[in-house]
Order: sequence, then structure tokens, then C-alpha cells
Amino acid sequence: MVQNKDYVAASRMAHTLKGILGTIGCASLQEKFAKLEYTLSSNQEEIPLIPWTKLNDRLQKLIERLCKSIPLAAEVLGEREEALVEDPEAMTKLSKMLETIERPIHDAVPAGCRAALQLIEHIRYDECRMELIKQLKKAVEDFDFETAESVVAELKKTL
Repeated sequence: MVQNKDYVAASRMAHTLKGILGTIGCASLQEKFAKLEYTLSSNQEEIPLIPWTKLNDRLQKLIERLCKSIPLAAEVLGEREEALVEDPEAMTKLSKMLETIERPIHDAVPAGCRAALQLIEHIRYDECRMELIKQLKKAVEDFDFETAESVVAELKKTL
């Protein structure tokens, strides 16, 4: 945005980030984005150099920490319908789900896919498998059975 001199859009983005950072209590980053917003919206001919890399690095670090914390916070606060649990039979159930879901994916039957996914609904897996399961659910919701098929293949590789 700044490279294209679209200072209005860049200012709006800085404003949005400033608000989000304030909401989650990141005062120092919020202050930096407030200064950035002011600079971008002040209609100056020249925008002074901003330490983009350092600012971006701090924002990325915050995002990584939030990604790890928010799912746990949702469980603690009871915002999930049912918390994910460790299950000693998790891998067996995952294998059964993958076997069960193949036919409904092949036949493009979302209800059959959802029924198969219920076999593993509240089980906690490692981060990689959880991400693949999330992709599989999305593919089924989007009626994207080609993607669902490739995600199943990836999940099978993790067994």
C-alpha cells in the first residue's frame, strides 16, 4: 500500500491494527501503530522511513503466540461446545474415520463425510493432524471433494 502511495488504505490498516492491539493489551505495539496511522494520515509529501522489519517481526511474534494461546483459551473459557480430549484410541479412530470417509468423498455425499468425521470430533491430535482435519472439514463444507480426497491422502501418510 505504501509502495503504491495508497496512504489512505495504509492508514486504515494501521488504524485497525492499532485497535486490535489495544483490545488485547499490547500497549507498546498499539502506540507504534498509532504513530504510523498519524504519519500516514497526515498528508505529508514524504513519509519518513519506518523500521518496517522490526515492526513486522514484533507483530509476527505476537501472532504466533496468539495462535498457540487462543485455542487453549477457548477451552478454558468453555467457548468450545466440548473440549478436545486425549484418547488412547485416537489413532485407531482416525484410521477408521479415514476408511469410512473414502466412499462418501468419492460419491460426493457431504452427510456421509460429516458422519465419518464425527468419529474423531472431540479428539485432540498433534498440530499437523489437527490442521489436516480442519482442512478436511472445510473441504467437505465447501463441497470440494477433490481437495478432501488429497487431504485424506495426506492424513493417511501420518498414520
